[in-house]
Amino acid sequence: MQSESLIGPLMQSISHQHWKVRVAVIEATGAAIQFGSGKSVDDVLPHFAQRLFDDVPQVRRVSSGQSLFPPEACQCAICHLLTFVLY
Repeated sequence: MQSESLIGPLMQSISHQHWKVRVAVIEATGAAIQFGSGKSVDDVLPHFAQRLFDDVPQVRRVSSGQSLFPPEACQCAICHLLTFVLY
């Protein structure tokens, strides 16, 4: 599928110097996995785990599966997977 072709470029940008770009990359990755076949989850998890130690709280929050909304409001596959793995 085409969504899997986005994972590589997104993972190259996940350590961008601007935190808002890192947040956008994490959210876009979640959407790509949610609407794709999910084959890229194993490739993405190490990058997301690395962002759990980001200096910026907003990046840590998004990478941990927490968002500005309650967990039940988020339908992102990454949020559900990380919530399951981390909690």
